[in-house]
Amino acid sequence: MTIALATSAALPGLGADDRRLLRALRARGLAAEPVVWEDRLFDWTAVSLCVIRSAWDYAYRRSEFLAWVERLADAVPLWNPAPVVEWNTHKQYLVDLAARGVPTVPTRVLGAGSSVTLADVLEETGWEEVILKAAVAQTGRYLMRVDPGAREAGQRHLDRLLRTEDMLAQPFMPGISDEGETSLVFLDGAFSHAVRKRPAQGPNGA
Repeated sequence: MTIALATSAALPGLGADDRRLLRALRARGLAAEPVVWEDRLFDWTAVSLCVIRSAWDYAYRRSEFLAWVERLADAVPLWNPAPVVEWNTHKQYLVDLAARGVPTVPTRVLGAGSSVTLADVLEETGWEEVILKAAVAQTGRYLMRVDPGAREAGQRHLDRLLRTEDMLAQPFMPGISDEGETSLVFLDGAFSHAVRKRPAQGPNGA
């Protein structure tokens, strides 16, 4: 079996964690190699399986990335399946999970091209402090923490980004800033391990 680990041009040799996966697969006798997802010369039909790993530039090129995912899914088994990848690359999934009874941070999705008044969002929700960030993102892309004294700056932030970006509004959760958050990882339904994530230091860390 030959496994392609899809990555980005910025990380052609994979990120540090994914290089451990590469070594682990090879140690089990599997042929595995990192491949930049947009490499037009690579023959994807020559691999047995593709696993998306370090393709972190999708946040800036989501439409192009999802078009590649759809084409690839027609040619080779893809982990995860294309519909899951599409769902997971936009944080609308937080609203979907909440609707199914999964505890999540309350989330408002503010659509690109819309005119949104931050004051109205705060009045409707009762939030005192709010986090604004891109809906297609990782590592807090376009994140801004807006306290009561910074609402005009928060409105300018929204006005600028909503021209082209779906944005999220969420209440500021002090526990995430103070203690971080814990991700629980399950493999095939069984708990494997947990990862504690802490916010970056700085005025907008949250």
